[in-house]
Amino acid sequence: MHIIKLNGNEINLFIRMISSGKRCSPTNKHELARYEHDGNLIVVYSTGKVVFSKFPSEKLSESIVRMFESVDPFSGCTIGTDEVGKGEFMGPLVVGSVLLRSKRERAFARLQGAMDSKLLSQSQINDVFARISKFKHSVRMLSPRDFNKQFNNNLTSIMVSLHMRCIASLAPFSKGRCAVIIDKFGGSEASDTLISEIKQVFGSQEVDVVIEPRAEAHPSVSCASIIAKHEYMRWILSHSQSTGIDLGKATRSRMLEFDEGFLRNVCKLKYLKRK
Repeated sequence: MHIIKLNGNEINLFIRMISSGKRCSPTNKHELARYEHDGNLIVVYSTGKVVFSKFPSEKLSESIVRMFESVDPFSGCTIGTDEVGKGEFMGPLVVGSVLLRSKRERAFARLQGAMDSKLLSQSQINDVFARISKFKHSVRMLSPRDFNKQFNNNLTSIMVSLHMRCIASLAPFSKGRCAVIIDKFGGSEASDTLISEIKQVFGSQEVDVVIEPRAEAHPSVSCASIIAKHEYMRWILSHSQSTGIDLGKATRSRMLEFDEGFLRNVCKLKYLKRK
């Protein structure tokens, strides 16, 4: 099975693309279309998810890539950032950033299944991570212990710092005009700070800064979302094994049974103790 995510008008474009195949009757109200195409059963859902019974053929893959290229609003490279763990009491705060150098790379990333990590199971995240991790990327992680030292109701400034460290590490690898795309957090002050610092990092190089909600619709951000989630869950698994506690399933009440010396190494204490 393979899954990709379509946005808005792409759904109709995609259905037209596969309409040369054998049309099948939908099996539930959430399906927009169901086709057999080149020996592949393809189901298009109203959410924009497309499920293939197997990875698309070379011919169909090329058609999908060309469709994605045709709707890509950016001409040059893009750097996308996203974070995981900012609202969870368990585990680190992780920011991922991904550089995609062209329309072709962005289209290929989408073909590989790049989408908002919240739409994928952990096993699906692992599969997509294996396919997109070859793209130039950067990860910055703030462990619970360090988060507890730095946090003083200043989450936004901590996140600005992590996002900027990721962006700065990828900027030297960008060429020509570049768009930096960030999933919006904080208020206008945070956005203004990000824009100012990004322009300083890029210097004389042309850079456009896009800060918007649900920015995971852009492939560089969705790739960053998946990479950050993969690293977050890898931390959870590693520390679950070392502590003998399933940190991925532990409840707040369960964790409060432990002493603070232990908790500060695995939990964000202010979040854990929040009423």
